[in-house]
Amino acid sequence: MPNAVKILVTDDSIVMRRVLGMTLGEDADLDVTATAADGREAVDAVATQQFDVIIMDVEMPVMDGIEATVEIRKQNSDLPIVMFSSVTSAGADATFRALTAGANDYVPKPSRVGHVTNAIQQIRDELLPKIKGWGRRYQRLQ
Repeated sequence: MPNAVKILVTDDSIVMRRVLGMTLGEDADLDVTATAADGREAVDAVATQQFDVIIMDVEMPVMDGIEATVEIRKQNSDLPIVMFSSVTSAGADATFRALTAGANDYVPKPSRVGHVTNAIQQIRDELLPKIKGWGRRYQRLQ
């Protein structure tokens, strides 16, 4: 689709990258254009490709999502970044640090959902609307 929201999925888990790619790819309005396994790869991808929204994990090797967000903001102050990370006891602190670093939004990764289909449904219900909202807003700015 020509006006599909172009997405960069950044997560160190190949399983999560595949689940997100599969789930988001089911929607004709979304296009997972690229994936990155760590924050450094995400920063490099933003320097060479065009995206409408970035999905970013917080805890990753090489460069974490918060550091990557700071670096991406130096390249592009408007590109929406939605943090998508596991909720831990430090979840509130991670959310605050991510938003302070320049993230636009934060969605917790599915946890204790029992089955992968429940996790996929949670992604559809919580993450997908935010991707579309931020992505469409960004497309209008371009």
